[in-house]
Amino acid sequence: MKPSGTIKIIVPHHSNPFFYSDPTHVKFYGLYTFAYYAECKFLKRAVPNYSRIEGLSISDVDLIFKSYRPRYIRHALKKTVQKFVNFSSFNKELYEEFFTYLFPCYELHVLLVVNK
Repeated sequence: MKPSGTIKIIVPHHSNPFFYSDPTHVKFYGLYTFAYYAECKFLKRAVPNYSRIEGLSISDVDLIFKSYRPRYIRHALKKTVQKFVNFSSFNKELYEEFFTYLFPCYELHVLLVVNK
């Protein structure tokens, strides 16, 4: 990537119930997964930096909640949960620690930035 370039990565969240039935999904992804590879200043828990890529940082991580037609009420509930969870880093960490399997997340949207 060019200096100051960005990349958006979309991966299934580990609590996604469809994750386990898709044979192409070979890795688990959670809120802190990309913090092992890139600097992340807004998440509080420290992770080892043995895989860190120099000059790469996480600009944002969003937890995405989805449901499928004709489940409009479920979809509305999940979008409400999504707004609350993504309101702050504290809420994201709280969700992953306590509520992951109560309200399964569909996917992660991670925005990475090159700082070179």
